[in-house]
Amino acid sequence: MSYLHDPVTQEHINRKVLIDWVRITGLSVQKKTGFDQVLQDFATKIVGYPVVRPAPFSWPVQAGFTNSGPAIRARVSYDFWKYFMKNGRRNLEAYNKANNKEIRISREKTKLLQEHESLGLYIRKRIREASQKAGVPVDVTIVKGLMRIGAEQIFCLPGIIRRLRNIHLFSMGACC
Repeated sequence: MSYLHDPVTQEHINRKVLIDWVRITGLSVQKKTGFDQVLQDFATKIVGYPVVRPAPFSWPVQAGFTNSGPAIRARVSYDFWKYFMKNGRRNLEAYNKANNKEIRISREKTKLLQEHESLGLYIRKRIREASQKAGVPVDVTIVKGLMRIGAEQIFCLPGIIRRLRNIHLFSMGACC
């Protein structure tokens, strides 16, 4: 295996890349307003970041939806992050409290390779226990982060976790 295709090396690269990215949720976004303008307003009006400093965000993209609107993922400048950690957090907290909002800014994270493997083993064990309890033998295999249950169903680990949660909620009567 070459150095460039080593999973541990790739894991370190992923962590280094994601250090620069944040996810912002809870912002109300008008339909025709671009994410650049929304994030600039967020930084200056809500967090209190000085306008004369370098641009706080770059490469904004939509990262899903929340109850209050779209989540935005953007690359954050080091200057903004330093300001946010010193003063901006308090300003954001005060704004949220005063306006009854829940605007959040969080750093992107990845699962470590070991955590991913341990999670897969744990899920496989739980599925086998449940199938033995029900008396239905099920073959569960994990190959390259994908879990195969039986002959046809293939899931990524986060997908199978969501399905197991739904089954668990349904069996407790919380669903429906």
